[in-house]
Amino acid sequence: MDDEALTVSSEKLDNALVVHIVGEVDLDTVDLMDTALAEAAATVTAPEIVVADLTDVTFFDSMGISSLLTARQRCQEHRVSLVVVASDRRVLRPIKLTDLDRVFTVVGAVEEAVRSDVA
Repeated sequence: MDDEALTVSSEKLDNALVVHIVGEVDLDTVDLMDTALAEAAATVTAPEIVVADLTDVTFFDSMGISSLLTARQRCQEHRVSLVVVASDRRVLRPIKLTDLDRVFTVVGAVEEAVRSDVA
C-alpha cells in the first residue's frame, strides 16, 4: 500500500488537541492513526479534549473502529474526553452499524467539537 494512503497531523484549537486523519484507514495504515491518538491522549490534561477529525477519511473499516475504541480507552485512562468528527457516510455508517454513535460523542465539524459543552 502507498505510504501516503493515510496522513495524520495535530493542532491545538482552544481546549482541544485535534488529530486530523486524512485518507484510508485500514489494516495497512491504522498504526499511524493509533499512534497519533495515543500521543494526543497522553499529551492533554482535563478539561482539554482529544478530537479525532475523520472528516477527510476516504475508507474506514473495522480497523478504524478498533482504533477509536482503543483511543477512547486511552483517553479514559488519562481522564480526558474523546470527540469524533465525522460527516461522510463512509465513516458514519460503520460507527452507526456498530452502535458506537451511542458510545462516542460524534459531531459533524471540528468547530462543533472544540466547543466546551460538547465533550
